[in-house]
Amino acid sequence: MVLLLLSSGIDPGIVPCNPHPPEHEDKDYSSSLSSDSPGNQGVAPRLPPTKDIQGCYGCGGLNYWVRECPWILSNCKKLRCNDVMKLFTFTKASLYGLKFLKCQNVQCGKFMWLNDAIDTDEKVKEEERKKVVQNVKITVEMNIDDFIRDFKGKTTL
Repeated sequence: MVLLLLSSGIDPGIVPCNPHPPEHEDKDYSSSLSSDSPGNQGVAPRLPPTKDIQGCYGCGGLNYWVRECPWILSNCKKLRCNDVMKLFTFTKASLYGLKFLKCQNVQCGKFMWLNDAIDTDEKVKEEERKKVVQNVKITVEMNIDDFIRDFKGKTTL
């Protein structure tokens, strides 16, 4: 019982990700970040290496939180693309831990930051909730004497 009491007073906090992110394994990665540097004219910067996300902290898996569960495999919403967007996490130092969605269809290639996708989804849901609210007009007909007697309120006309 004493152990339970002591442990309940300690803030467990959040288990941190790796405090020392891995070093760049890709030698030319940093040079590929800037497309306006000499020799890179007209070349699109390539994204750093990533790792697939598997599991869920809520359901016992690893690498992401419960609110991210619906985004592991989500439908791509780009016009004429019926593929799925998959959740990834950057593993290189400069963007370590940032999460993004990328369409698995090579021709589509849609990219979206996870936080932006969640914010957009919440805004859409809020708009849908606002549409559900309906204006209702109620007409009540009664004699003014009945109104005063029934509501025992102070009325002015």
